[in-house]
Amino acid sequence: MESKGMAKMIKNAFAEAYLALARDKSLKKISVSELASYCGLSRSTFYHHFGEKYELLLWGYTSRFGNTLEEFKDYDRWALKIADFFSENESFFIQAYRYTDFLNWHKQWIYQNICDFIEHEYGKQELTDTMKYQIQSYI
Repeated sequence: MESKGMAKMIKNAFAEAYLALARDKSLKKISVSELASYCGLSRSTFYHHFGEKYELLLWGYTSRFGNTLEEFKDYDRWALKIADFFSENESFFIQAYRYTDFLNWHKQWIYQNICDFIEHEYGKQELTDTMKYQIQSYI
């Protein structure tokens, strides 16, 4: 049986492989076999952890920035962390936005993190529709 720590290491290996391979070829052309080979793992190991490449893309992003509520308290540091990651992997994200619904997902992810932060910090049970609209319009 695989431990949680081992599962995270394997997922990280696939995410890093995706970033590395995307430097030289488009995301559409990166196969699961290439990802597995790059990591020294099997295709079945990939599919044990991810349903498809898009799922890996989302996991890679949320694993890096998913626990943001605490970091969001220091917004400047959080924003710089994301900006640095985008800058270091610019070609990957340009491709990701073209290849998938990543842009829509990313906007929704930012929106949800902002709503969670406001609800947590200000004790709001639920944001009003007007507040939600205002947040959405800035994203």
